[in-house]
Amino acid sequence: MSVTPTSVVQMYLGGGWTTVSTDVRTAVQIVADYGIKGTTANDRIGNGGTLDYGLDNSASNSAATVGYYSLLHASKRTGFDLNIPVRWQLSYLGSSAYKFYGKLFSAIPTPGVKGERLTVCQATDWMDDALDIDLPDLATQFNQSSSQLVTTILDALTTQPVARSIESGLETYAIALDGGATGSRPKVREVLNDICLSEFGYCYIKGDPTTGGVFQFENRHHRAANPTVQITLSDTEIEVGGLSVPGSRDQVYRSVRVYWYPTRTDTAATTILFSLQTTSTLIQPGETNDTIFGPYRDPTNADIIGATAQVAPVATTDYTFNAAENGSGTDLTADFTVTASYTGLGVRYTITNNGATAGYITKLQARGKGIYRYEAYAEVTVAGSYGDQVFEFWMPLQNDGNVAADVAEHLASILATPFAHAPFARFNANRSATLMAAAILREPGDRIAVTETVTGLSHQFTINSVRLELQAGNILDCTWGLEPADAQHYWLLEVAGSSELDVSTYIGF
Repeated sequence: MSVTPTSVVQMYLGGGWTTVSTDVRTAVQIVADYGIKGTTANDRIGNGGTLDYGLDNSASNSAATVGYYSLLHASKRTGFDLNIPVRWQLSYLGSSAYKFYGKLFSAIPTPGVKGERLTVCQATDWMDDALDIDLPDLATQFNQSSSQLVTTILDALTTQPVARSIESGLETYAIALDGGATGSRPKVREVLNDICLSEFGYCYIKGDPTTGGVFQFENRHHRAANPTVQITLSDTEIEVGGLSVPGSRDQVYRSVRVYWYPTRTDTAATTILFSLQTTSTLIQPGETNDTIFGPYRDPTNADIIGATAQVAPVATTDYTFNAAENGSGTDLTADFTVTASYTGLGVRYTITNNGATAGYITKLQARGKGIYRYEAYAEVTVAGSYGDQVFEFWMPLQNDGNVAADVAEHLASILATPFAHAPFARFNANRSATLMAAAILREPGDRIAVTETVTGLSHQFTINSVRLELQAGNILDCTWGLEPADAQHYWLLEVAGSSELDVSTYIGF
């Protein structure tokens, strides 16, 4: 029996999903690439995922129209445009999944009537959007768990993942989404990464049978509490050159240093959190200016800080306006209305000139309680003969030194001696129904095993990333980026199957 998958490429055209598989050029590989590309403990968030494919732009396509997939052509297909949703489905027998969901990022036609007449398309997933989207205006968050912070951020976005799977976070942070933790204007992916590092969890985009493009947040216990091996790859399945097993001293560390950040909050709401340092802004009569955003800064050293208990602006105390730029003219403060919208990162002003004379801002400041973060670290050093390398791990939102110490102990137990490390494994899925089902159904977060005779590798891994390459004839190659899974089964309080201490488990955190 031939093990050949069914491939379906769909684009959202004219208000609905339209299958364009008949126009997909088989001479061009379909390549989906997504998930967490790194394999170290610091790699905890997905990279921007991509889907590459080619469309027939000649008179041989389904509409017999040259330029059908040229964005600027008069005969362009109705609805074909940048940013339209795109998805890719693979099926074989009873296995079916949408392996990619994203939006059309580029569509580049090959010019020349005697040329290839091919449009090379690339779609990108939501994590690529998260690389470019500013964190929205959100208030400083108090006593919120990792999962609550993730949900708060996603709910505030205009561009959201098509689906979510968010596990309950195990860490609760006294203060989060403040400028001291995230900076003055971070991107969404940066803040999600901070949350994952501080939770010791993961987030990424993965496929599924229903929609694809699922945003997954894993809590700290997910990989330890889900040890079921979905498939074992052996010598006979792995392609020649399809396995890398590095063995070098720079993967072994004598010390692990985990950084955590205790906080302090001012006792009174009298700190100057922001002060406009220029008087060159002129506001005309009847004009409203809403362009000024001021990040909170430590008044003693100008470091970015967080804030709470901000005070509503008071005329003459927090703002003044004058007919002269240097403040020597007529005082126009009474003619102006100033309102402030306070976020965790800074203050956004709306200023209206209700008078008949243009006025300069001669004073503009925000007051409240500053939130200050200080760096500390927990360090664990083990006896060994592999050198003095130090592995560093950052937990930006973590203000509990005990958690940092637990993470340091955990990482030191893994990194102090040579361990099973295979950054990737590649196989041809057409070789068996089992391999085809694995290529279609397995996603980041799933556990697999790899055994290989020559290297002596026999270990379990977690899939961190997926790369699928579909060639002409529906030949499917699958590459999984891998993170070593701990062979021990940890004791996790009140987690079914992980609570039999000293029977089948070891102390976890």
